[in-house]
Amino acid sequence: MKEYKTITRIAGPLIFVAKTEPIGYADIVKIALPNGEIKNGQVLDTSDDIVVVQVFEGTAGIDVDSRVKFLGDTLKLSVSKDMLGRVLSGSGKPIDSGPEIIPEKRLDIMGAAINPYARASPHDFIQTGISTIDAMNTLVRGQKLPIFSGSGLPHNEIALQIARQAKVVGKQENFVVVFAAMGITNEEAQYFINDFRQTGALERSVVFLNLANDPAVERLVTPKMALTAAEYFAYEHDAHVLVILTDMTNYCVAGDTEIFFDNGDIFNIKDFVGLLSDSTDKEIEYKNKIVTWDGAKGVSKRVSRVQKLPTTPYIINIKTRSGNSICVTPNHRILTDSIYGPKMLMAELLRKGDKILSLSKIHIGHNTFSILDMLEDNFILIVKKDFLKDINHKLKSKYKTIKKASKELGFDYSRFTNAKDMLSICDYKKLKSEINAEELLGNIIYISTIGGDRRKIGFKFINEDLMYLLGLVSSDGSLILNNKSGINRVDFSNKNEDLLRNYKTKFGELLPDSKLKEFKNQNGVTILRADNILYYRIAKFFNIKKDFKIIFKLPENHIASFLKGYFDGDGYCNIGKRCIIYTTKEKLIATRLQQLLKRIGISSAIIHRKSKGTFGYSDVFDIKITGKRDLELFCKSIKSEHTRKLASIEKLMSYSLDGCEFDLAPKICGTLLRLLRKKYKINQKHLGKSSTISMVESGFRNIDKAYFKEWTNKIKSIIQKEDPLLSELEKLCSNEFILDEITDIRFEKPSELFVYDLTVPETGKFIVDKGVIISNCESLREIGAAREEIPGRRGYPGYMYTDLATIYERAGVIKGKKGSVTQIPILTMVGDDITHPIPDLTGYITEGQIVLARELHRKGVYPSIDVLPSLSRLMNLGIGPTRTRDDHKQASDQMYAAYAEGRDLRGLVAIVGEEALSDRDKRLLKFAAEFEDKFVRQKREEDRSIAETLELGWKLLGALPENELTRISPELKKKYYKQQ
Repeated sequence: MKEYKTITRIAGPLIFVAKTEPIGYADIVKIALPNGEIKNGQVLDTSDDIVVVQVFEGTAGIDVDSRVKFLGDTLKLSVSKDMLGRVLSGSGKPIDSGPEIIPEKRLDIMGAAINPYARASPHDFIQTGISTIDAMNTLVRGQKLPIFSGSGLPHNEIALQIARQAKVVGKQENFVVVFAAMGITNEEAQYFINDFRQTGALERSVVFLNLANDPAVERLVTPKMALTAAEYFAYEHDAHVLVILTDMTNYCVAGDTEIFFDNGDIFNIKDFVGLLSDSTDKEIEYKNKIVTWDGAKGVSKRVSRVQKLPTTPYIINIKTRSGNSICVTPNHRILTDSIYGPKMLMAELLRKGDKILSLSKIHIGHNTFSILDMLEDNFILIVKKDFLKDINHKLKSKYKTIKKASKELGFDYSRFTNAKDMLSICDYKKLKSEINAEELLGNIIYISTIGGDRRKIGFKFINEDLMYLLGLVSSDGSLILNNKSGINRVDFSNKNEDLLRNYKTKFGELLPDSKLKEFKNQNGVTILRADNILYYRIAKFFNIKKDFKIIFKLPENHIASFLKGYFDGDGYCNIGKRCIIYTTKEKLIATRLQQLLKRIGISSAIIHRKSKGTFGYSDVFDIKITGKRDLELFCKSIKSEHTRKLASIEKLMSYSLDGCEFDLAPKICGTLLRLLRKKYKINQKHLGKSSTISMVESGFRNIDKAYFKEWTNKIKSIIQKEDPLLSELEKLCSNEFILDEITDIRFEKPSELFVYDLTVPETGKFIVDKGVIISNCESLREIGAAREEIPGRRGYPGYMYTDLATIYERAGVIKGKKGSVTQIPILTMVGDDITHPIPDLTGYITEGQIVLARELHRKGVYPSIDVLPSLSRLMNLGIGPTRTRDDHKQASDQMYAAYAEGRDLRGLVAIVGEEALSDRDKRLLKFAAEFEDKFVRQKREEDRSIAETLELGWKLLGALPENELTRISPELKKKYYKQQ
């Protein structure tokens, strides 16, 4: 057994190891971490020089100094008859506080599909006690019959009911249940265990539980562990084994969660999904890319799908120190700092005090707006006469006449031909394809409105001075519109003479022939008033008083100018608390200011407080900037033109400033520092204060990245060479993220009926609200993405069909063997979509399906199995006179036909009313209602025998005339039919 120290790369749950001798597929691997911890893995792929290993416990803590040992053996499960009555983890280890299992054998979990030649035909009926399965979609020994469910439907309860009630009727044979649940919460795990124990079903069962916080790769191993245990009992101990595999996945966020795109668009995820799809899960093509995370910084990638799903019973509201508040379903993963490095954790596993990762800077492609973009259709451009002559000439040359051009392009013919030096914005928009915008801007003399004054402009494109004025008005001004009086007013109010003088100067340069009125209000505050429709329109274009998210699209220097103006109007510097603060009374404005600061790379925190005023208390939101890094960045990018505030900022920066409360290094940096010191025998005192370094190396506290940068520089000067540990430490301290501490976590009832998600196939992540990094990966997707495979349908790997077949084809009956393996895999369909890759491919491989219906569930019908889309392809092999009853097939067919026709009639009733139906139609309509209420519906603990089920069916059929029972032979009608 050769040991390697040649890890070349770590990606998600995978490590890539360079090797020199042949390594077998599916071989077991031991990984020894530098801290002495041992992790287990399995060879996923092997080539001439590289081996890909999936690590069952996750790759956190593994680095280039970890040692990899290939054991030359495959993953095995320790099996014994003592497994009955035990609860095991997804990897086969006891988790029920019982003793270790003393193995009779160790079996390879990879197993193999049963050779078709060796298969015996399934024929024995398995009674589940559930009428819709036993009578209508009969389960046969050796069959694989999946249950297709949806989020919020009772698949857990059905799985448990089948587990405790299933039996082979009429035979005193050994019957065993192997139950495996993948991706469940601790609460669900406890629910399963309690049910098995209280009902006594545990005595004949083996239970495997893979929890939601277990690594994704273990989720792929769990069903193979369960099937290996099933094969042991079936083929070594002649048992008839029923394997139930249940999988619950639903990763979504609340509808008001905001997402960012590379063009600067900010959408509520609900609005974005609604814009592109009205279905539950849809493949899309969208022109702009979403902001996501590549492991080091924010990048933009395409969105391939959108999902809209029924909400979960509760959602988790996570609040952070920065003022962030995100609502997600319990299973949704959020990138969180841990002692093993940043790790995707389920929301329900997070705790107060945990730190989640958030982008320190949001990168997007910026937009530049010209005056033409900001004007409405009622504005008129007065241009040089020669310019319009040139346009006329171009149109005639292309369309022969101006009239033809007007018909083709849609502009107003008479207005265009009568205007010698005027072009309306309305006509410009229709002539855009024929007019060069840059050329037009250079020929504008004045801008006016119909019947309005002509105004000169001192700018063609937005600039820093314009954005500074808009920032001042946004914070300390008002916009007034009165269409009846023709008022379009922009006011700015302040007491500072320098600031007022600066405002007047910049305004005069931007709008040269426009006047400002100056007066004082009753409080002695100076007001500068512009009765100017052009200025008003520009301010409204950027929506500066309500929701100025359009400013998010601008270049950083224009954003900085707006933020400077807002600060000079409604911000201040608190020298005592070493911070700079923006203030607003609107929560949405506070959010937008924080997002704009993050566009520049400045971290901040929103603090909500109550302020006492003349009319009582009101809400105030402070956007607080602290810490040396962010304050320095504020001074460099934003600063101030308010003389008194500028003096305060300069005084603040002269003090010794603390590190940033957000720009912290991950905990794993302490481990890397300790390993580097140990490797090169560097004493703590050579780097800095020993007590600080000891605290950091313990891994229990985060510290400012600046300390690590200082220490790494000193280590560089000592070792005088490149080192992978040092490179990783430098990388972690230079990555564009901050750590945002969780201050509150609440489980809440959802306020909406749906939650939403996106698929970003290249990263499996996207950025929400103010930079939080969240994931939407599932286990097969996560492995596929880490291997950099070309994704197949909806981001799943192309080999998924094979992967599923290796699980399902292990069910069956083997010639010469008394035992059998029967499978009921339970699949949660995303958005109830039966075309989703997993249920769709499962349908190809298995022998039918049981489908749960949300409509029945809403009616309160349990087990809410819809018999119409459900099917058991082997049903005829397990029923009949010698197995169930002679009337089973025909009674089932007749109930199916009558129910299908009755269901169809419900649509007709909605149109014409029940009174318009014939007597026969009314009977079928009533039959459908009775079938759902008495046959489909049963209690969770009700165990109906096949005889009771068929008798109940005949009772329902008795409501129909004998001559309408066309699927039943006269002999059976004579024997069983009793008209009600």
